[in-house]
Amino acid sequence: MVGWATVYPLDVVKTMVQVQGGAELPGRPLAAQVTRGALSSGYGAIGAWGCVKKAYRDGGMKVFWNGIWVCLGRAFIVSTALLTALRSECLEVY
Repeated sequence: MVGWATVYPLDVVKTMVQVQGGAELPGRPLAAQVTRGALSSGYGAIGAWGCVKKAYRDGGMKVFWNGIWVCLGRAFIVSTALLTALRSECLEVY
């Protein structure tokens, strides 16, 4: 879970960069929006560092940590299930 907590802000930035190909703005074709960098996500085609600066300007540090508790809860459940399965398999083999 410590790994997720340290990498989570980078995952948020990665998602922002990926979302740059969002839906069309009314009255303008998507191709024109992509070439001009004016996509509906509000981040445009500005790259990772540009996304970081715009997100920080719009919402502060909180933007990079939204949803962390859900992610950590899922990581806890998955890790618990994985370790339980691994332990039961090791007990059967040895």
